[in-house]
Amino acid sequence: MMFVEISFHLFKTATLAEKETAELVFEEIAGLTCRQLKEVYWIDALSDEVLLELNARKLL
Repeated sequence: MMFVEISFHLFKTATLAEKETAELVFEEIAGLTCRQLKEVYWIDALSDEVLLELNARKLL
């Protein structure tokens, strides 16, 4: 979960030139995390902002 939060923060604070790469990194990390963790209790550990983004991208 920490990597998802960190990659989301980097995506949100990236400069215009870094935005595309940061978004790809966030999507990959979030996608891998969401697919690998079968239990759902870890979702409560994420921030509301990250949860909204994951739901918007249909990763949850």
